Amino acid sequence: MQSNRTTPSPAASNTPMTVVAVLLGFLVLDRIAAPSGSLGPSEASAQVRSVRSGGLNPEPTPPADARANPAEDRVQMIAELKNISQRLERLEATIAKGLSVKVTDMPEMKLPKSLEAKLNQGTGN
Repeated sequence: MQSNRTTPSPAASNTPMTVVAVLLGFLVLDRIAAPSGSLGPSEASAQVRSVRSGGLNPEPTPPADARANPAEDRVQMIAELKNISQRLERLEATIAKGLSVKVTDMPEMKLPKSLEAKLNQGTGN
């Protein structure tokens, strides 16, 4: 018996390997060119903007090697929570004490014409 199997040519089997090698080469060159070792835009090209006093002002971004101080952040958060708690307690005390409202100037009430017409029809005027 004779087998009709065809063997792929060496050029056809090397083509996918060549494409993969070229793509890996591009990745290596990109890593070498980027000092931070990451793909994509560098940190220097990213800008953070915030809205302050009606205009856009760029905020300085902290350096990549700067570390946050979690203890200091917690102290600030606790101080803010205490402030909010005190304000809430004052509001609750005011509401519990009761509010006195005195109307000094009441504007004349005007009904919409459609409602006024319905009321006049119901009374027979």
